[in-house]
Amino acid sequence: MKSFKPFLVSLHVLCKKIMTHNFKSLFIVLLTFSGMLFSQYAEASHFRHATISWQVVDSDPTGRTIEFRITQAWREGKVPIGSTYTGDYLYFGDGNSQYFEVVATANNASEDWYFGEATITYTYANTGDFTAYTSSCCKIYGMVNNSSASWRTETIVNIGSGNNSPVTTMAPIINMQTGLANAIFQIPASDPDGDALTFRLATYSEFLGSQPPGFAVSPTGLITFNTTGTSVGQLYNAAIVVEDSNGALVMNDFIIKITGQSSPPVFVYGTNETPPNGIVYQLSPGDPAQFIVRATDTDPGAVVTLQALGLPPGATVNPALPVSGNGTVSTSFSWTPAANNLGTNVINFIATDEIGAQTSTSISINVSLNPVFDVPPTPAEATHDYVVSPGTLITYTVQASDPDPNDVVQIVDVTGKNMIGNPIPLYAGASLNPFPTVADNPTSGTFSWPTQASDWGHKHAIFTARDSYGDEATHEVSHLINTVPSVSSTPVTEVGVNQTYTYNIVANDPDIAFGDTVDLVPSTPLPTWLTLTTDPATGTAVLTGTPGNSDLGPFNISLLVEDTNHHYYPSIPTHDFTITVTQGSPCTSGIINYFYWIGAVNSDWTEAANYLFGFAPGLSLNSIYVIINDGSANYPILMNGQNLYIDECSKVTVQAGTSLTVNPNAVVTNDGVLDNAGGTITFESDATGSAYIGSGTGTYNGDFTIERYIPSKRAYRQLASPVNTSTPISSNWQMDTHITGSTDVNNQLGFDYTNTGNPSMYIFDNVANNYIQMANTNATNINTGTVYHTLVRGDRTTDLTNNNAPSSETTLRATGELTAENDGTSVFSINLNASQFVAFANPFQAPINMNTVLTTGATNISTIYYWIWDPTLGYRGAYTAINASTGVASTNESDANQFLQAGQSGWVNTDGAGQSSLSFTQASKATSESETLVFKTSNKKASKISQLRLSLYETSALAANKSKTDGMLILFNDQGTNAIDANDAPKLTNLDENIATNNDGVLLSIENRAAPMDAEEIQLEINTYRTTNYTIVLEASEIKGTTAHLVDNYTNVSTKIPETGTVNYDYTVDFDNPNSVAGDRFKIIFSSALLSTETNVAEQIIMYPNPSKTGKFYLNIPADINDLEVTIYNVQGAKLYSKSGLKSGNKISINTRSFLSQGIYFVKMSSKGRTTTKKLNIN
Repeated sequence: MKSFKPFLVSLHVLCKKIMTHNFKSLFIVLLTFSGMLFSQYAEASHFRHATISWQVVDSDPTGRTIEFRITQAWREGKVPIGSTYTGDYLYFGDGNSQYFEVVATANNASEDWYFGEATITYTYANTGDFTAYTSSCCKIYGMVNNSSASWRTETIVNIGSGNNSPVTTMAPIINMQTGLANAIFQIPASDPDGDALTFRLATYSEFLGSQPPGFAVSPTGLITFNTTGTSVGQLYNAAIVVEDSNGALVMNDFIIKITGQSSPPVFVYGTNETPPNGIVYQLSPGDPAQFIVRATDTDPGAVVTLQALGLPPGATVNPALPVSGNGTVSTSFSWTPAANNLGTNVINFIATDEIGAQTSTSISINVSLNPVFDVPPTPAEATHDYVVSPGTLITYTVQASDPDPNDVVQIVDVTGKNMIGNPIPLYAGASLNPFPTVADNPTSGTFSWPTQASDWGHKHAIFTARDSYGDEATHEVSHLINTVPSVSSTPVTEVGVNQTYTYNIVANDPDIAFGDTVDLVPSTPLPTWLTLTTDPATGTAVLTGTPGNSDLGPFNISLLVEDTNHHYYPSIPTHDFTITVTQGSPCTSGIINYFYWIGAVNSDWTEAANYLFGFAPGLSLNSIYVIINDGSANYPILMNGQNLYIDECSKVTVQAGTSLTVNPNAVVTNDGVLDNAGGTITFESDATGSAYIGSGTGTYNGDFTIERYIPSKRAYRQLASPVNTSTPISSNWQMDTHITGSTDVNNQLGFDYTNTGNPSMYIFDNVANNYIQMANTNATNINTGTVYHTLVRGDRTTDLTNNNAPSSETTLRATGELTAENDGTSVFSINLNASQFVAFANPFQAPINMNTVLTTGATNISTIYYWIWDPTLGYRGAYTAINASTGVASTNESDANQFLQAGQSGWVNTDGAGQSSLSFTQASKATSESETLVFKTSNKKASKISQLRLSLYETSALAANKSKTDGMLILFNDQGTNAIDANDAPKLTNLDENIATNNDGVLLSIENRAAPMDAEEIQLEINTYRTTNYTIVLEASEIKGTTAHLVDNYTNVSTKIPETGTVNYDYTVDFDNPNSVAGDRFKIIFSSALLSTETNVAEQIIMYPNPSKTGKFYLNIPADINDLEVTIYNVQGAKLYSKSGLKSGNKISINTRSFLSQGIYFVKMSSKGRTTTKKLNIN
């Protein structure tokens, strides 16, 4: 092909001249002569696209020298980049013309075209407007319109005006998808002078063709094309005109190709990504331009091809374009313009998928010697860097400079811009300081604008810089003053089958008052039974519909909350909610029966004569409304065993001046409404039990009074409240007991006065891990979920001046809202350290099954045990651990079990550090369980399992049959382990005496261990003595295989513990002797041999070093021992070493390195029938 090019070009030119002079016959002869030679290359000249732009050459002071840039595309996709190819004539409009040849700058083998550019400089003799053009034949064959037609491309040149033409760059062929009523494409164009541009369709005379049917272009350059009914692969020809505000005109002639439907690729915009579409870079010669262009397609298996048109001479892209890739492709653009590169370059990047779906983005680079605005610090053009809410102060630096270092520049003008693109005076309150700026190079000023609510909208600022020669440059900074809308309405989340659903949606946007609109748009298709009607002018909408039987279940709804400017948000706000379609409430269609209480006979709920018309509603309300009216002689009481059920269609209303009382041991279960409309509803409590609220989903309206009976004993109680009171403690619990904490006789803080002012009420702060004294009682309300550690002395008749005053029973009352009952589920959550005790409060007016809570509603909480403060233990109460699955407490005298009582607080232990939570659900209630000794008498019997229980008493208290001070429990199991695990309950320290096992420094109140073996030891810990005489009661049950002994290390006395049975050990403490009150004074030793209660001489043997790092240790034997036998056992009881006949006065060395490894062993030493066993640690 290349060797024939001169001939083809000459022939092409000759043919045009023959045509011009009507030498038709000769033309036919020439065509015939060249037919065979020409035929295989004729298609190479088939026309695809053309446009002409121009700029004034600054070096000509007359302004009549113009540089034309012609771009054309022709058939032949294999033309090498950089080669000179097709030639043509440019007619200047003044009777002259000039021949040119285009240089290929891009090609596309798959679509079989190449794109080329040519530059011509021409000086006009006169000023005025001239129409320059190129024209020839032929367009490609097979298009739906203008097939094989002649073509023409023109531009209007304004000589003498100083104006430059717009620039537009497009692909020769743009792809549009079939089947769309409005397929769209944005024409990329820029004006080097910053003139406003308008777009229109070219006329027949301008491009010698007709436009496709259904094809249009908006004044802003948005092409729309109705492709409904088109076929994939069809080609259409179109042409558009771009005009600036000074009369310059350029044309773009191109082809539209119909493709299949597909989600097109998208360009990835952002920092270090593709620059914004339409951005204009203002550069001077020598200023580099570098950026990345990236496109992606998320369709499975998508192949993306990236192409660029309009690359300026010398620019590079890496990798070279076109380039294809799976999913995502990118290229890096780099160009440093030279002095001969002055002008505007519109670079059009096109991304196409394998179906042909296409998208494009354009970047303009304007190279000039005019002043330039420096970015940064000046904000860039074409980006909304300033998207702010009304009332925000906008401030930034504007800086301009001149490429000529010897020149100076000033910012001489700043204007606003209205919504249709025309300059207007600068906005009220906005300013540039100083103005004009100082003549310098560079020069700068500070733009400042305290925006107001009325400033809503796109408010751009246009800055003008001028150098000393009068050359100017403008720079437009985009501001968007806008409030992000939100939805203030609460969604309706449930509807029954065949019931009408209506949700009136209200969006908040103060900008509506100034012209904004807010529309709600489904982000995903709505269910077919729902319809959304919106009113963007008011920001409201109505979501309505009626679901059918096939629509049961949840529907997730997500509505985009879009105002006029939502495209500029990082993410569009959404209104998300779920609508659940249920079978519907039977209440909507059922008949409601009304019962009116008149109390004519008595207070019995079930007595028919107490109701109007003589009919009682019964204890199970089904579609029944019961109304308790004022003026009755008696008001209803639910008595012991009268359990009331309110179904979902029923309601009980207690009117003002009336009451409903629930006696102890009666239960109200509510799935409907229990409405206190100004009356009094009381859940009572006494020594026989309490009134409870059962598991339900109903609503409790108004305030309820909850009673908590406290038996007679001066002791601390850890209380909880199921109500949030609206009045302080002094108007609730303090009405029934004293609460002290001040020596102020005027009670300014609400406390009851005492001479000492000792506090009697605390709350436990889990974060501080400490009890916090109550600050006051007259300004602090009672809240659900708070743990109250309160000393209850009795009722308010107790003499506060006498510490020995007898205690009395009392009933505490609190009135408030049943918040947890209305919520249905109460979740307690906190972030704490590992193995930390956490206090919590029962949120319900019902016992709680803690095994249910710990196994189904606990996160990062030990699930085996929980703890309570038992006021029946010791002098003032003590903690006890409870196995939540079995209900066994660490102290056998404690009646606590797995059921946390109504009005009671408890403790749990965290598994690890971090967020921990407990979830109390309606299913965790256990209203059929009797109250424990904390609040009433219990029939609980002791558990009979393999165990050893130790109870610590003051000796006088045991003799008087009073309660113990503390207790602990050791459980034995063949599958157990002596290491600490989740089956062991840590010790929660009491205020007074404590007894526990000490397992490697960890105190346990319940310890689960393996079956005991000979030579095994269990170290005990007893501390915080208050007096001097104590008794340890040891109760054993089914301890097999060895004999347990209690060893007193202080007195060297051991006491045998029966296999099953009880033994007491009395001892005294001397506060002046540290060994007497040492916490490790006692231990349990298991041995089949009889341990004497006499002095054990073997105890005097010293074994060292222990631990031993080498396995070697020494024995110092006292003088009176001459028959020492040493035996070493492992923890399983196997004998590993034995030696006898060791005598006193010797330092005996025993080296176990050859037969013992790292671990724990037991060294048994026997002499004269006495035995002692010591633990040996080899590490």
